[in-house]
Amino acid sequence: PYTDWTLHLFRANRAQYIIVSNTLSLYSFVMAGAGITDDNWLIKTTISILRDFLKADGYERFWHEWVTVGTDRYIFSKTRNRRVIGSVNRLVTKAEKYLEEGTSSLFQISRRLNQTPLSFLDYRCPKDAFPDFVDRVDTDPFDGQALSD
Repeated sequence: PYTDWTLHLFRANRAQYIIVSNTLSLYSFVMAGAGITDDNWLIKTTISILRDFLKADGYERFWHEWVTVGTDRYIFSKTRNRRVIGSVNRLVTKAEKYLEEGTSSLFQISRRLNQTPLSFLDYRCPKDAFPDFVDRVDTDPFDGQALSD
């Protein structure tokens, strides 16, 4: 579950982008989606940006303990939890607005998205929820919360 990330392709200003969100905390980043040619490129690019973003936010321990152990295997599947989908869609709407403004980098937009209160997180923002998630790495990650609803 710690390596469960939701990807959503969207368009803004006639360009493709991908939002990548941790399915439990909704900690997210936006990356350019142009030039995706195959699954391997998508995975390598996503992992590289994820590593840089986690390190920039001080989550290097999380990267080493949880993400790197799952990067040699991946499975594509459809997200079925409507609350996750709704929250990611809300983040996409905000990202589209920020991209249309044209005044922020993808990194800055990602930081702004992580300050958005979301109902899935009981109106906490991902930047506040993710540290709790990282601190729980040795406990039950779902804490009674089923993601397959």
